[in-house]
Amino acid sequence: MIVYAGRLLGLIMGIIFFAVLLYGTKYLQNRQIRQIIGLNAIEEAVGRAVEMGRPVHDCPGGGGFDSQYAQQTIAAIAIIGHVARLCASRGAELKVSINVAHTLPAVEEMIRTSYLAEDKLEEFSPDIVRFLPNQNALMTYTMGMFERERIAANIMVGAYFWEAIVLAEHGGSVGAMQIAGTARQSQLPAFVASCDYLIIGDEMFAAAAAVSNNRQQIGNIAGQDIMRAIVAALMIIGLLAALAGSNAIANFVKI
Repeated sequence: MIVYAGRLLGLIMGIIFFAVLLYGTKYLQNRQIRQIIGLNAIEEAVGRAVEMGRPVHDCPGGGGFDSQYAQQTIAAIAIIGHVARLCASRGAELKVSINVAHTLPAVEEMIRTSYLAEDKLEEFSPDIVRFLPNQNALMTYTMGMFERERIAANIMVGAYFWEAIVLAEHGGSVGAMQIAGTARQSQLPAFVASCDYLIIGDEMFAAAAAVSNNRQQIGNIAGQDIMRAIVAALMIIGLLAALAGSNAIANFVKI
């Protein structure tokens, strides 16, 4: 039997990580997620829109459910639900733009449920969501809509591609308060340069769990934190061992 380099360590770590995630999901559901500044700023953005009498715009990005970006899209739709509840409770006008067709039913249902939760179902309309058939159409529509409506807030959380800089720049040009978040590192510089608040990387998933109050998701995130601590500890131990002249850790990694 041939054991390839690093396979044993990968197997052991995989078993440990699975056990930690299972433990967190089952037993750490009551943990509290720390305050996420970008998430808290959404309430301020909606309040600003009410004071100015201008709309709030939200876009979940172009990831969809049929790619590696599905988890980011699910988190983005949970954030849309949070935004919709705030808009419904405070009387702000909401506009949502999407360019992935199969996410349309999920987004519409999330918004409808949010309005229902605030006892404002009569104010819900499918026209809140505008579907654009592709990325170019999304950018063209939002640029024109931003200028016409002079939006007060622009919320962009999800898997973003090169539309990120277009939406962010035009939102900033009309004076909108902008809150953005993505786990795609290639688009973070555009958001850093153009937005007021950021929800970076894994904060998206923590924010989604917090606003949906899904206790299993919160437990899962707690388990992931334990995993990160284990990896960091192993890296430190390996570094100290190497500095001390021991190759035990390096030799084990090669097994």
